[in-house]
Amino acid sequence: SGLAILTKGPVGYLIVLLTWLFKLLVFGELNVKRAKLFALFSLTALGVMLLWFGLEVWHNGFWFVQEFFTYQIRLARTQDAGHGGFFGYHFIVLLFGCFPASILGISALGKRYNFMGEKVDFTRWMKTLFWVVLILFTLVQSKIVHYSSMCYLPLTFLAALTIRRYFEDLHFSSSVKIALMIFGVGMGIVVAIVPFVGQHISMIQSFFKGDAFASATLEAPVHWSGLESIAGLLLIIPIFVWVYYLRLNKFRYALIGLFIGVALFVEVTLVLFINNIEGYSQNAAISFFQSKAKEDCYIRTFDYHSYAPYFYANLKPDIELNKPSIDSLLKGVVEKPTYIVAKIGSKKQLDSLTSLEWLKSENGFVFYKRR
Repeated sequence: SGLAILTKGPVGYLIVLLTWLFKLLVFGELNVKRAKLFALFSLTALGVMLLWFGLEVWHNGFWFVQEFFTYQIRLARTQDAGHGGFFGYHFIVLLFGCFPASILGISALGKRYNFMGEKVDFTRWMKTLFWVVLILFTLVQSKIVHYSSMCYLPLTFLAALTIRRYFEDLHFSSSVKIALMIFGVGMGIVVAIVPFVGQHISMIQSFFKGDAFASATLEAPVHWSGLESIAGLLLIIPIFVWVYYLRLNKFRYALIGLFIGVALFVEVTLVLFINNIEGYSQNAAISFFQSKAKEDCYIRTFDYHSYAPYFYANLKPDIELNKPSIDSLLKGVVEKPTYIVAKIGSKKQLDSLTSLEWLKSENGFVFYKRR
């Protein structure tokens, strides 16, 4: 609860509030004593928030707090900053991003099981926290990976609970075994064939004909050696090690092999894949930002949101605080060179502005300059 409040502010308190109400109402545990405890908890949570928000208001007035709440509402109601996604976005993120804990934790979500020596109903709290966070951010229109990150704690706890349960009664669900094998081997195969697809990119270009930006990014000169497929094998092999030791009833060895293998898979995949993925997604824009890092200029993205210019173009904070609006940079008077970076879908609109000089188009991005 404290973690939720400190990391997510009012949204964190809302999560905890909904968790409490869910527990009190659904499980029929509402009484005078618990109502008093809930009131005390609410006042304590309010005090925690005031340590930060109160000082902010005291020193700077209500402007920042008002903007903060406005931003939270905008995230909930719109696909802010271009971060949209389908309804089940966070279910997929957790299922694949937290593998194998996600598969192990699923079996504990639907069963009542308290670990030995548990003095409070911590398991129920973890389940409630998981569902409140997941449902809340599923309803929020802006879809960003880290929004469901608070689910990592209850999900990995429930996975550990499943493992502990096995050591206590030596029972492990066959459906969990099968699901873990299918997902693990499936993910490993997909990762292993990606380099092959990268070497024969024309195989998939026809699927992106309707998306000019995606189609153009696939033309980026990204080199795949084929050795990247090793990452996929580092996931497939631990799955078979898992199965082998389970058949021998050596669950401890099965777990050690599985988790070490997954850890190696994640690290090797990051090392071998991340540069190539960036090569398709935004390397052209990043390289352009870096080339302007030492130039005294304005540089802006148009019709898409990115924080990349702030870092790679080394934009100075004092200039950014007093920066002209995008309309002023496009149509007004500028006192220094101005660069505009956009995705190819905005080219026609920018070409219509006579004040802009087209520089180049590269891998789905277009670059313009105002002198």
